[in-house]
Amino acid sequence: MMGLIGAYLLRKAVTAPISQMAESMSRLLRGDLCADVPYKKRKDEIGRMARAIESFKENALKRVEAEKALRENERRFKNIVEQATDWFWEKGPDLHFSYLSQNTPKALDGVAESFIGSTYFDLADPKDIKEEPDKWRRYEERLHAHEPFRNYIFPLRSTDGAKRYIKVSGSPIFSEDGVFKGYRGVGSDITEMKRRDEALKKSEAGLANAQRIANMGSWDWDIESGEFGWSKEVYRIFGLGAGAFKPSYEGFIAKVHPEDRGKVEEAVGRALEGVETFNIDHRIVFSDGTERIVNEQAEVHFDGKGKPLFMSGTCQDITERKQVEAQLVQSSKLAMLGEMAAGITHELSQPLNIIRLAADGGRLKIEKGGYDTRECSEHLKIISGQTQRMADIMDHMRAFSRKDVGGLEPFDPVVAVSSAASLVEKQFHSEGVALTLDIPERTPWVLGRAVQLEQVVLNLLNNAHDAVLDRRAATESGKDFKGEISIKAKSNLERGFIEIRITDNGGGIPEEKLEKIFDPFFTTKEVGRGTGLGLSVSFGIITAMAGYINVSNTDDGACFRVWLPVKTGYIPHLPASVPMGEEIEDGAFAFTARHVLVVDDEKEAAAAIAAFLEEEGYRVSVSHDGQEALLCHRDSPADVS
Repeated sequence: MMGLIGAYLLRKAVTAPISQMAESMSRLLRGDLCADVPYKKRKDEIGRMARAIESFKENALKRVEAEKALRENERRFKNIVEQATDWFWEKGPDLHFSYLSQNTPKALDGVAESFIGSTYFDLADPKDIKEEPDKWRRYEERLHAHEPFRNYIFPLRSTDGAKRYIKVSGSPIFSEDGVFKGYRGVGSDITEMKRRDEALKKSEAGLANAQRIANMGSWDWDIESGEFGWSKEVYRIFGLGAGAFKPSYEGFIAKVHPEDRGKVEEAVGRALEGVETFNIDHRIVFSDGTERIVNEQAEVHFDGKGKPLFMSGTCQDITERKQVEAQLVQSSKLAMLGEMAAGITHELSQPLNIIRLAADGGRLKIEKGGYDTRECSEHLKIISGQTQRMADIMDHMRAFSRKDVGGLEPFDPVVAVSSAASLVEKQFHSEGVALTLDIPERTPWVLGRAVQLEQVVLNLLNNAHDAVLDRRAATESGKDFKGEISIKAKSNLERGFIEIRITDNGGGIPEEKLEKIFDPFFTTKEVGRGTGLGLSVSFGIITAMAGYINVSNTDDGACFRVWLPVKTGYIPHLPASVPMGEEIEDGAFAFTARHVLVVDDEKEAAAAIAAFLEEEGYRVSVSHDGQEALLCHRDSPADVS
């Protein structure tokens, strides 16, 4: 009995717990981590065994969770890799691909597995390897040296023959004991980026070529930092090498012609103030003294408070264009003088007739013996006055016909208009054409060339004159037709311009020809009359002065209107007194010099001048050529020559 009791107690105390724990351990080993482990609270060996099994269970649970997290991370990483625009690759110790992510076909035009065991050399076109052998050699050397590499660009050929570009980076892989295991890296398809770069380079090359052909460059100025950027063409226009000059505002101003710097700086200042756009023609000077003419146009960009931030614009070499324009202007002037020849002849013949009558009248008086001093003086005054009249006409024509090569300068437009009218007024009157002027005595000055405005007004007056005469000839009662031409000028200071209006009653211009009236070589006159350049040149002159010209028909003729911007803030500069003497009422000068050297190749003219000066009390020397005059002046220096 005692044996049975002992066996029962042994089974209950030891055998049963061990059997239960063995079952729990078996379930745990089969992966059932939910199995319960009993007897963990016992203090004996059974309890320690139970707690050991529980610890195994907890470790197994942690390992399962870790494996689950690892699988999730692997899934997430794989998803990222497959969705990325770049692809990932691995190479073994033999430097052949051992892994390529599934998005590889986007760049290599194939299935990832099909490239396993190959190299970039296998994928490249042999022609490309021959074109850049040094790059491929350096890449191979780094691989064999087990060195990292970054951003290597390789051209590849896809199955359709198109060239694609990839950029790859990689790092070597080593085991813990330093054994080389291969490479791991990333690749990018940069084909579209390369195409954009090539298109941009092509566009930039095209732009540079277009700028070279047009003699036009581009520039920009960061006003806050002071940094300037010039295109290559701007350097060429300024006669500079791209590396020989660092552009700056001060450096730019130093290249501007000294006489033009003031107006350029003023134009820049007004543009930065937002008063007007920057558009100016000015001269520049090369280091060897060569002068060129450029046109600068630019826009200023402001912030929300009106502060100027930067300025961007263009610079165009217009030297040749200006030369051609000057030739056209000169040709137009000479053609106009040819058309005015009859009127000029009349203007000169009138004083010549008066001079002849005065001289013949004096001679007859002398022959009859009744010529007194008073009458002689009157005849000589008439001759002197008419001679001065002829000299004024010739001086005016000489100044008008002279080639005008100066730059823009302030001038009084009323003087130019009056001067032009004075050239044709008497001719028009003799032909029965009334010329009326309605112009103020004083107006604000404008910026330009006075002689060129005079040319424009003369051209418009001559055209009006021809139109009036043509209408008279076409009228049955032509003798009764009264030709009328009027010139009106007025200033509008509020709007900042001066308007000049020339109107005639010559019948007007056909409506279908109005739009072409300012085109070169277009004319409404008969063949052989006019060059067709007058109005085109006039349009160019007024435009160069920043003005505007247009034409419209009136009830019985045409009206040309010219607007010129006022040169604001300009005070006319009065000429200084003549250093040789003081001006007196009759326009002569009271010379203080005593010795005068007269040089004239016409002996009669030189003798007459010398006689007049000697009569006035001067000591006079006479020479008939330049060499003789130099010798005379050396031996006896003259106060005036």
